[in-house]
Amino acid sequence: MEIVIPNNAPIHYPIPCKITRVPEISRQYIPQGDIILANYYKTFEACYEAWPQQCVRYTMGYEPHYVPDKEYAISLYQKKVPTITISRWLQNNLWKDTAQISTIISPGLDLNIYKPREKKSIRPREMRKILYIARNPAAQIKGYHDFIESMEIVKRKSKVPFKVFFICPEKNIIPTHIPHKCFRPVSEHAMADLYQKADLFVSTSWVEGFSLPPLEAMACGTPVVTTNSGGVTDFCIQKRTAVLVKKQNPQSIANGILSVLHNQKLANQLAFHGLQMAQKFSLEQFTQSMIRTFQEIIATRQSANY
Repeated sequence: MEIVIPNNAPIHYPIPCKITRVPEISRQYIPQGDIILANYYKTFEACYEAWPQQCVRYTMGYEPHYVPDKEYAISLYQKKVPTITISRWLQNNLWKDTAQISTIISPGLDLNIYKPREKKSIRPREMRKILYIARNPAAQIKGYHDFIESMEIVKRKSKVPFKVFFICPEKNIIPTHIPHKCFRPVSEHAMADLYQKADLFVSTSWVEGFSLPPLEAMACGTPVVTTNSGGVTDFCIQKRTAVLVKKQNPQSIANGILSVLHNQKLANQLAFHGLQMAQKFSLEQFTQSMIRTFQEIIATRQSANY
C-alpha cells in the first residue's frame, strides 16, 4: 500500500505504510498500482487520466453540494469506474444525479480505543462538559458560527452550569463570552479521553458524507446532538441514538442541547442506544469489507480481459 500526498500536506497521526510526497496531485505524479483509490473529485481526475483501468472512486463527501464548479464535479462522477461510498445518503445522491451504482462501505472505529469509561452520577447543579470540534471558522460548512450563536442562547436559558471543551485542530479559538477550555489532542487515545469525559457532544455541520466524530462520541458512551447533515442518518436515530436538529439554525441547535442538559433520562437513553449503534461500526469490519471489495474489483477486471 502506498499513499500519495502533496509536499506541503500535514500528517497528524502515524500512518503504517509507504508515504510518497509529490509536488502536486496531477497525472504525471500518480504511480501505477492494481487499485488507484481517489477520494476527491480533483484527485480522481488526475488518477483517471493516469490509470483509467485501475481507478476506483472512494466517495467520502459529495462535492457537487459544496464546490463552485458543481457541473464539472458531477461530470467526473459519470465516469464508469467502480465506486465506493461511505453512507446510504451519499449512495442515494450519487444515483439521483448520475445513475451511478456504488458499494457502501461505512467507516469503522477502533473499539479498543473508543469505548466507554464509567462516569460518576451527575448531581443536578454539577458543571456539564459540552464537547465541540471547532474547525476554522472560515470553513462555513462546519457550522462554527451556528454553534457560537446557539451557545449564547444556551447560556441565557440553561438551568445548569456548563463549560465548552473546544477541540481546535487548526488553532485555538477563544469566544470570551462562553465558558470554555481549548484542547489539541495529538492521538486517538487523547481524543477518546475527551469524549469519555464529556457529558454531551455537539456537531453543527451543514453537510457530511458520514461524520465519524458523533459516532466516536457514541462509542465512548457520550450523548450526541447533531445537525441533520446527511450521512449521519446512517447511525443517528432521532431521540434514540442522537438528537437531530436543523442545520444552519442556532435556535434548533440550542433547543437540542438544552433538551439533553435538562433531561438526564434522555441523556442516559441516548448514551445507551448510541453505544449499541456504534458497536456495529468496527475498524475490523471496515477493513475486511474494503479488502473483499478490492478483490472483487480485480477479479472482475481480470475476467473481462480474458
